[in-house]
Amino acid sequence: MNLILLRLIILLLPVSLLACKSSGDYKIIDCFGLENDPSTLCGTIEVPIHYSTPDAGKTSIAYVVLESSSGKSSNPPLVFLQGGPGGSSIALYEVWKNSPLRNDRDIILVDQRGTGFSQPYCEWMGAKFYEVMAADLEISDESESILNEMEDCSGEMQSSGADKGMYSTLNSVRDLELVRKHLGYEEWNLYGASYGSKLALTYMREYPESINAAVLQGIFPPEVNMYEHLVTNFSNSLKTIMTACEKDPSCHSRYPDFRTGYFSLLSSMRETPITLKENFVLNAQDFIFITHLLLYQRTTAGRIPAMVAELNTAEQPSLGFELSLLRSLLSSLNAPVYWSIMAYEELPFNGSEDFLTDLRRNESLYPGHALFSSDPEVLNAWHSFRADEIENQPVHSIIPVLVLNGEFDPITPTSNALPMMEDLPNAQLFELKGEGHSVFNSCFFQLTRDFLNQPLAEIMNNCNEQINPFNWK
Repeated sequence: MNLILLRLIILLLPVSLLACKSSGDYKIIDCFGLENDPSTLCGTIEVPIHYSTPDAGKTSIAYVVLESSSGKSSNPPLVFLQGGPGGSSIALYEVWKNSPLRNDRDIILVDQRGTGFSQPYCEWMGAKFYEVMAADLEISDESESILNEMEDCSGEMQSSGADKGMYSTLNSVRDLELVRKHLGYEEWNLYGASYGSKLALTYMREYPESINAAVLQGIFPPEVNMYEHLVTNFSNSLKTIMTACEKDPSCHSRYPDFRTGYFSLLSSMRETPITLKENFVLNAQDFIFITHLLLYQRTTAGRIPAMVAELNTAEQPSLGFELSLLRSLLSSLNAPVYWSIMAYEELPFNGSEDFLTDLRRNESLYPGHALFSSDPEVLNAWHSFRADEIENQPVHSIIPVLVLNGEFDPITPTSNALPMMEDLPNAQLFELKGEGHSVFNSCFFQLTRDFLNQPLAEIMNNCNEQINPFNWK
């Protein structure tokens, strides 16, 4: 449920600028090696590992403040809440540095506990996930391999005195509230993407007085159970792209058999995986996972027909671009954070049986996604902590909210947001045409800027009528 993250080449920023805006338990740092920018302020604060026993231990939360490019701004800042769970906000520094949303307000990047620069563990797991996918393993063997790596990860955390139960959406919300107080902002705006939208909604439930307005994109509200419709959501997204290709003369003329070729290829790979030039054995579940990844953005979704043609016709196929994206995604999510939050907040309400029921509704996509298909078994083995019912209930709030979703989002479709709107009377919903899970286009920025300037005003959605065409490769 994450954005395609960028790994930054990080340079040095002096610490002399890091005069904090409030008192608190914090320390000044070297800004994580980010470039020398006098308008960028950085730091960390110490927060309780467990808020029920605040004196029992601390963990460190890292933040970056990108001051408004127009100088000091009186507008409430915008804090970016990354998805995953397990993604780093600070990793997207380069994306936010030149964002038009920075023109008239500060942008705040906070690495949630256990991610990025906030005391992560088992950062090597992303490479292990890639190795598991690159080998030709059945789903059951894939699960066993991940469970073996999980034991090593558990050992690393145990030797460091880390607690698997420290990671939850509620704890991250409490951390964010302490960051807000530490920075001295009376209130701020939230921008939550994917899992970050769930984080934002939970923040709205717990600290409504701290929030001016919220932008939610790629909606994953608490009441939505991920595994109940995981395969169906992917199927609907894939079929949308197939139909778009069939209706586009430039795509259909080059790839007239895209739809049939895709499912024929998937069927053959169940028995005969394809060894790629990159020494990666591509089986059916890998193929589904990589397709899912490409569906995250309009710019990459246009590559799917060409990928199918390459796999169907080349003597030794090469998927260098796709595998590079895969490596980036897998390395960008922190496994302990992902496992802990998903086990705590998803397994009490849905799991393996729900996934298998959904897979039976979509038999043409058997055996399902790599990694995702083994999720319930892996999560059950990670820890036994389970959330209360409140973490599966809608959030009721009068805070102004802008809801943005891509038309063919494969993991958090617009249908996730529709029931939620009844509980948010001051919310406005826009489906961005021709977009997937990531919707960082000019229309997104226009709608978000207009909303933040006047959160209670009705937005005139003119930009969404201009659909960006797919760039079919």
